[in-house]
Amino acid sequence: YFTGVTLVNTGEAAAPATLEAYAENGELLASVPADIPAGGKYVRLVDQVFGLADPSQIRFLRVSAPEPLIGFELFGSLLNPGMAGLPAFVPAGVPGKSNREMRTLYYGEIPDPSFYYTGVTFSNLGLEPVTARASLHDAAGVALARAEWPVGVRQQITREIWNVFDGTPLANASYLKVQSPAELLGFELYLTRDPGQYPFQFDGLVGQGDGSLRLVFPMAAPADDWTSRLKLVNLAASENALTVRGYPAAGGDGWSWAGSVPASGSLSLTMAELFPGHEAEVAWLAVDGSFRLAGDLFYASPDLTRLGSYAGIAAE
Repeated sequence: YFTGVTLVNTGEAAAPATLEAYAENGELLASVPADIPAGGKYVRLVDQVFGLADPSQIRFLRVSAPEPLIGFELFGSLLNPGMAGLPAFVPAGVPGKSNREMRTLYYGEIPDPSFYYTGVTFSNLGLEPVTARASLHDAAGVALARAEWPVGVRQQITREIWNVFDGTPLANASYLKVQSPAELLGFELYLTRDPGQYPFQFDGLVGQGDGSLRLVFPMAAPADDWTSRLKLVNLAASENALTVRGYPAAGGDGWSWAGSVPASGSLSLTMAELFPGHEAEVAWLAVDGSFRLAGDLFYASPDLTRLGSYAGIAAE
């Protein structure tokens, strides 16, 4: 796989940024400066940034700067035609982010394990070793499996999702929750389990934390070219009444679906199930819940040659 990183300086002054590369065990491998002009963009392949003899040791990057930056990474296979991307993760200790005693990440997508491989990662961004608690849940909110993982400072745990537990694939698993007393960074990747037999598909999502009472999905993939599915996870320990609204590109009232998600449960519905007869007209979605939700939109082409997904945008 190759990995490219992009940083954009949204400030009004030059940003003398610092990029740090870490190994899976949390060891700092290298640190390099990068001067990004105001309004400028820094685009590099990771193996060209640090000059390491073995760039495969790099498991994650940390970037700091005195000016505000936005960033993302793109990565793809050198053997199969496919690319995915993730936005930069902003830890909770910065202005505008929450500060909770227990940090929680939700990994809401677990595609069919007979067809897809799903890998998950979580890293300890705190200053002390911690024990992370992982639990796998079904759509009703029932915990199917639990495990505890000691995680050192800056250490990264990367496993196929079933190997976070006892290695048994569970067809009824709906989402993964990981909790820690320290700030966590986490993401998931899913790809075709047997690319020799099926077309190569590849994408992923950042682990979602706070959720939102209102989620917006600004792009609904055209129904003629894609099959789309909305996934919502209820972050509350109470039943969550919600409304999903689909809007046409020209605006207007659109169409709505009302229902509920069980306490700590999840909901997965296709566009055709949400808006029967109108799925081809929906250009974007909004979800309003009684309690906080995490969610994503997962879409694939009918011939299974393309796959995409993205997390809902908090819009309270």
